[in-house]
Amino acid sequence: MALPINYERLSPAQKVAALLIALGPTAATEVLKNVPSEEMLDQITVAISTLDKVPPEILNGIITEFYQYFTASNYIVSGGMQYAQDLLKKRTEMKKRPA
Repeated sequence: MALPINYERLSPAQKVAALLIALGPTAATEVLKNVPSEEMLDQITVAISTLDKVPPEILNGIITEFYQYFTASNYIVSGGMQYAQDLLKKRTEMKKRPA
């Protein structure tokens, strides 16, 4: 059984990995195309392969952290925190539906 995820102990690569997993394969692929170095790409890929289920409260913390970073860096053009949370909520709901 995997140990519970501790937000404070997550590395930056693990946080990126959790966000990419939540975004899904199509969006994650587009994001990964823009990773500037092979070393960083390797770290993120390893993190994706080792992460188990990410609880919603951990994912919310990660989204908040990214939002704060991008807001401080003036990278947010549109969308916002509520938009990101709504997307992830809808994605989670879709995954819970029976096939």
